[in-house]
Amino acid sequence: MHFYEIIHTSVIRDKRLELPKEFTVKYGKKMSDNAIIKVPNGIWHIGLKKKAQGAVWFKNGWPEFMEFYSICVGHVIFFRYDGNSEFQLHIFGKDATEIDYPSHIDNTNHEDEMTSTHSDDDEVEVVSIHSGSTQSNYEPSMTSESPLNQKAEPGGHKFSQESQKQRTFVPTRSHSKAFQAAIKAADAFRSENPFYRVIMQASYIKAYVRVPNDFANSYLRNITQSEITLGISDGRTWEVGYVFRTPTESRLSRGWCRFVADNHLKEGDVCVFELVDREKIQMTVHIFRQQKRFARNTPEIKNYAAGFQATLEAAKEFTSENPFFKVVMHNAYINRGTVTVPAVFATSHLTNIKQMVITLRVSDGRTWEVLYVSQTPTNGRICQGWGEFVADNNLKEGDVCVFELIDRRKNFEMDVYIFRLKYSID
Repeated sequence: MHFYEIIHTSVIRDKRLELPKEFTVKYGKKMSDNAIIKVPNGIWHIGLKKKAQGAVWFKNGWPEFMEFYSICVGHVIFFRYDGNSEFQLHIFGKDATEIDYPSHIDNTNHEDEMTSTHSDDDEVEVVSIHSGSTQSNYEPSMTSESPLNQKAEPGGHKFSQESQKQRTFVPTRSHSKAFQAAIKAADAFRSENPFYRVIMQASYIKAYVRVPNDFANSYLRNITQSEITLGISDGRTWEVGYVFRTPTESRLSRGWCRFVADNHLKEGDVCVFELVDREKIQMTVHIFRQQKRFARNTPEIKNYAAGFQATLEAAKEFTSENPFFKVVMHNAYINRGTVTVPAVFATSHLTNIKQMVITLRVSDGRTWEVLYVSQTPTNGRICQGWGEFVADNNLKEGDVCVFELIDRRKNFEMDVYIFRLKYSID
C-alpha cells in the first residue's frame, strides 16, 4: 500500500506523525509497537503509539528522524507499506525533488555518524556583502571570540557540549555536493538593496548570529532602535534584538533562536540578509538549504512530485488586489474539520475578531457558512462548516486552496480557488 504525508506545522510542533485513518483501519491492529523505516541510505526503528480510537502515531525516535533529515513544513514523505510494520520511505523537499540523504545505518548510534570529518583546508564560512551597486568579498576578523578561531577537531572525534557551541560547520565529503549547491544558489542572488550572506554554524544555530562588520558600520551603525524585523518569502516576520557593541562586534541575539527554530535552520544552510527598508530596519532573509535532486526516484514518485510542483506553481500565479492567503491541503485539514488561517493574514485583516461567520464561495457560485475562531491574534482557524466544504468540493491532500477576502464589511465573504493535484499514488 502506498500513501504520502505533507508535513505541516503540527507534525513539527507535536514531534509525532499520525498515520492516515484509511491505513490504520486496514493494518493498525496487526502492527507491533515498533516500526522499521527503510530509507535509501539506511534503516531506522521508530516507536508506534496506538490510541483506543484506532489512531496510530510515529512517536519515539520520530523527532530524531525529522532532525536528521532536516524535515520541515512543506516537505512530502512517500510511504510504501511492506507488511510486518515495515515501511519504505522517500523524502521530498519544498522544491519537489528528493533530498540528499546523509550517511546513516541505524538510529541507535546515528549521533556518531553525524559528527563532521574534515581537513584543515575545507571551506568554513563564506560571507559576502553587496552595497546595491558593487559587490565585494568580506573576510570576518579572527578575534578570540569568533567561532572561526576554533581549531578544527580531528575526524571522528565526538565534541563536548561546550565545544559544540563554538564548533564551526565544515561540510563532510558526503555533504559537499549539496553544500556547494546551496552556496552556488546563494551566490546567484542579486538585489539593488544591500545584503550579506552567512553560512549557518553551530554557534549561530544555538545562540546568536554575527552581523559582518563592514555591513553593520555601513548600514546599521546609527540606528536608534534595538530591534530588527526579519521576514521570509511567505510573509511571516520576527522581531529580533540587534546589538551594536563596538565597530567590530554586532549581532542578532534576542529572538534569533525563535527565527532559527521556526525556519528549521541547520548547519550548512546559507542565509542571505537583504536590507529592504532602511528607515524601519527590515530585512528579508533568503534561505538556501542543502538539498539536491536524488537520482534514484521511482517513476511513481517522480510523477507525483512533478504534479505537486505544478499545482504549487499554478497557485503561485494567482494575484488579486484583494487580500488573500494560500493553504496546501494535508491530512489534518482534510479529516479533522479545521484549517489554520496564517498568522500574518489574521493579524492584518481579522484583527480583534474572536469569533465570526465567514461565507466561502467557489467558482460555480455555491456557498458555505463556516465559523472563524481566534484564541490569540496569531492563532486563527476555520472550524464549524469546514468539514462540509471539504466533502462537497472533494478536497484531497496536495490540493492548494487560495482564500480571497472580497468583502470586509459586517458579513465577511471569501472566494476560494481550488488548484487540484492531478496525480495520485494508488
